[in-house]
Amino acid sequence: TVFEAENAYYALGRMTEAEIDLVITDVNMPGRSGLWLTEEIRTRWPAVPVIVTTSDDAHASFCDILSNVSVLRKPYSLHDLGQAIEDVLHLDAPIEAPIDDTERQHRLAGPYASPTLLNVIPGPDAVSEKPIPWIKRVHPDDIDRVLARVEQCLDTGDPFVCEYRVFSHRGDIFWVLHEARVANLPSRQRALAHEAVIDITRQRREAEDLRASEERHRFLTEYSSDMISVASWEGRYLYVSPASAALLGFEPAELIGTTFYDMVHEADRPSVRRIHLLVLEKAGAALIAYRVQRKDNRYIWFESTIREVPRSGRDTPRELVVVSRDITERKLQEERLKDMAILDELTGLYNRRGFMALAAQHLKQAKRAKRQALLLFADLNGLKLINDTHGHADGDRAIIAAAEAFNQTFRDSDVIARVGGDEFAILAVEADTESVEAIRNRLQAALDIANRGTSRPYQISVSIGIVPYDPDRHASVEELMATADREMYTHKESSRTLN
Repeated sequence: TVFEAENAYYALGRMTEAEIDLVITDVNMPGRSGLWLTEEIRTRWPAVPVIVTTSDDAHASFCDILSNVSVLRKPYSLHDLGQAIEDVLHLDAPIEAPIDDTERQHRLAGPYASPTLLNVIPGPDAVSEKPIPWIKRVHPDDIDRVLARVEQCLDTGDPFVCEYRVFSHRGDIFWVLHEARVANLPSRQRALAHEAVIDITRQRREAEDLRASEERHRFLTEYSSDMISVASWEGRYLYVSPASAALLGFEPAELIGTTFYDMVHEADRPSVRRIHLLVLEKAGAALIAYRVQRKDNRYIWFESTIREVPRSGRDTPRELVVVSRDITERKLQEERLKDMAILDELTGLYNRRGFMALAAQHLKQAKRAKRQALLLFADLNGLKLINDTHGHADGDRAIIAAAEAFNQTFRDSDVIARVGGDEFAILAVEADTESVEAIRNRLQAALDIANRGTSRPYQISVSIGIVPYDPDRHASVEELMATADREMYTHKESSRTLN
């Protein structure tokens, strides 16, 4: 007698209702594979032999290590199949005594259930006259839906397939996939038969976590005032957030398929191209300011962070995430400051006046946007000794060398200033406390380069103090600088103690 099952779940349900001598399965089936079915059979019915048909060497190797599992390689003939069945069942061996009705009835007591559900399905409080005997275990929010689906299937004869929640005896909640066929009873009534109840709790939770993550990302991209976009490796927009309408006057659909070079000012395209290629080459991130043309033909200043999306494999297309904001107001403020006497003539850095005005503007934006920043206060060590020993010309050269080291250490978007004779101040925007050690290392590397291979009879070194900006603690740039100055003095004193 041969029973057919259209998928792995029906096969498991059938095995709970009849004494099966042999299972023959292909690897490829709808839903769960034949390999999964084989492992489930090994768990519940280890004595039942299984023949797996496949043409794949890897699948065959996997099955070879399983006990009581044979492999029939494709293509095969009907004769080959018959021989395999005879070999597995040992048809020349004595036939065992038939199972009596009592034992058979005991084996028909319940459906197939995943091992985690054996104490739940059907459970000690099963109601035998119900179409689903463990109905008391079903979550109250799902009962009406499940029973309605049962009635529909019993009326139409369609297979019953339903996902719902059940409680364990300890109150734990499981998600289950319940599949069954509709069988016609001798009394001309219909009932669910060949049932399989599979624990899908982990899959449901993973799906819910993924859905929640996607919802969070959708909320962040759609409601952020920054324009968030995804571009192909050549710079063509694949996704643009709704903020494009407010910033550029273009709806997202109008930008899809264009490149971010289409709107970049002609004079800024080379620098944008250079940063774009640098990100692709080093698979990192970069920050760049440039001009873009709005839909009304007006140019505004954009500041964009460009980052390559990590790829799961070489075959995954390379994509870039670009986060852009309008910094036109800041650029206009910088231009106005340039009209004032804000630059230090010796180094070309901002002077104290320029630093105080520009830093105040940056900190105001940081507080409004809840962004982080670091203020670094530095002192050139031994300038008085250099002036007294070698003359003020060498002292000026030492100051210029220190300024060049700061320029090499910090980004163009950071505010670097000489605020006194041998004192420097730097405001590192969008930097946090985790960046402190990296800043110290980069600065020391720049100083080492400045000292290497020079004929100067002295070494360039600085003492620094670094303080994170706290809007609740620092009401002004002056307070932040005073805190950094104290940190710098502590660093200088500790260096003297070590020396």
